[in-house]
Amino acid sequence: MRRRVIIVAALALVILFGVIAARVAFEEWRTIATTSVTVRFEVTTEYRIGFALGTGDIAFGKVNPGGGGSRKATLAAAEPAIAVIRLPSDLAEMIRVDQNLVRLDPGTPVDVTFDLAVPEDARPGNYTGEITVTYLRRLPWE
Repeated sequence: MRRRVIIVAALALVILFGVIAARVAFEEWRTIATTSVTVRFEVTTEYRIGFALGTGDIAFGKVNPGGGGSRKATLAAAEPAIAVIRLPSDLAEMIRVDQNLVRLDPGTPVDVTFDLAVPEDARPGNYTGEITVTYLRRLPWE
């Protein structure tokens, strides 16, 4: 009898964990918006400091090999959402973001920092890519 109780309890736990795992695995997320922003910079051997003001881009200006910089962007949403940030794959070795997955609550903007680190052996020239931000919301709506 005791053995049967243990087996039934174990089976109940397995079913409970299965239900929880299925709920998490099959929870539906919907894309509510996607936006892209251009990231750009010029690698140069001229010793200049570069920056850009008043653009919708994430612009680092002119950067020497071995140099870098940081730029901040602010994300916000009118409804609860998750922002997924994807960096351009061709610039992945030079650009980093401090958080790729950002929880957004209404009325609470979140700053995200993009860091540029140009390798010493980078070729001079203009570099451009697209950063994509996808906003997701879980169904049923929270």
